[in-house]
Amino acid sequence: MIIELYRAKSLIRHFAYTADIFFNPYQGCYHDCVYCRGKSDDYYLHEDFGDRIKVKINAPELLEKYFQSKGHFSSSNTHVTLDDFFSPSNNVIPSTKQPSKFMLFIGGGVCDVYQPAEKEFELTRQLLQHAHEYNFPVTIITKSDLVLRDLDLLQKINKDSYASVSVTITFADDEIREIFEPRSSSTQERYSALTILRKSGIHGGIYFVPVLPWIGDTEENMHSIYKMAKSSGAEYVVCGGLSLKPGKYKEDFMNTIKAHFSSLYSKYVQLYGNNNKYGYPDSSYVQKTGVIDPALKGYKMCKDYNLPYMIPRHIQQGLIEENVKWAESLYEIAHLKEDLLRGSWREVRDFRKSSAIVEVLRKPLSKMSRGEIQALPVPKISSTHILELATKGKSTYLEKLRNDVNTLV
Repeated sequence: MIIELYRAKSLIRHFAYTADIFFNPYQGCYHDCVYCRGKSDDYYLHEDFGDRIKVKINAPELLEKYFQSKGHFSSSNTHVTLDDFFSPSNNVIPSTKQPSKFMLFIGGGVCDVYQPAEKEFELTRQLLQHAHEYNFPVTIITKSDLVLRDLDLLQKINKDSYASVSVTITFADDEIREIFEPRSSSTQERYSALTILRKSGIHGGIYFVPVLPWIGDTEENMHSIYKMAKSSGAEYVVCGGLSLKPGKYKEDFMNTIKAHFSSLYSKYVQLYGNNNKYGYPDSSYVQKTGVIDPALKGYKMCKDYNLPYMIPRHIQQGLIEENVKWAESLYEIAHLKEDLLRGSWREVRDFRKSSAIVEVLRKPLSKMSRGEIQALPVPKISSTHILELATKGKSTYLEKLRNDVNTLV
């Protein structure tokens, strides 16, 4: 492993339509998972992604500066003076009430923040310390039981705000895991970590992503993972398939299949032979051969094991519980249309945008007049559904989509 230290110019990245942010103190990941989409060409990361780890040594400093630029103050700041409360433009004392909080996604899904470099540099722990001092909710995705080192901080954050850890588990069989995830924690270590986190009151569940065709989607593997989820106290299981974008990343993955699963190689060649720019499998081959749709299969298994298939939305400081509930309904519509019913990406985008708008409304949706609701800056496709949520407290469209999915599984 080659370590390269540098001072980053920026750290924060924003999610579409929401105030939530994500960031990572590392670029590159020593876990070096064979299927990692971070190796695809369009991520523009360095070629020796798994062996050269670039460390943003000033990441905690950048996060703190971002908090302060948004008007937030640390609970541990003992150097605040009267001048800190004046606007530099007009010298008017603003309200001492801090602005609304937003979710911090520490990581982002490509480079694990609990990879081996974290043992030495402890940047993730410093970022969590800032989250605690500024009273921000956090969520993390990891394949490492090193997360347990920071259990004390996660508990403090969860007590004051909210803390969630999703543990990625893709293979129950450790021999198979070692082929595709050679440098990560074992399946048992991850399962134990999730169990400890949940017993300690930390929110969390399992990311069963990606589900590899004919390898991860077997009855034995899938049932084993859902049983782990149930016994660990997981609050959800997110299940999704494998995408293989064209390029060296795809070639390396296919070479791994050829070396370890030679009988499946020709199937993978046909399944991903369309060279779809997003890495999606060939739909005609899927229909012809009946390849398992992992999202649909995962949806059914969540029902069988009485587990949510989506991550519950956290009601952040400053948000209205009712509006968060309706926003979650709109987001579920987007999720069902995108991952299970293969609907139009434009409709998916519009429902996600509407979800984000409804979530941050300053007035309960049920207390708004018809005119106020119709005046909301939401995409046209969702306006009638929002009105129904406000007036009837339900969405017949969402119920229809759920029924449509149930007919498929």
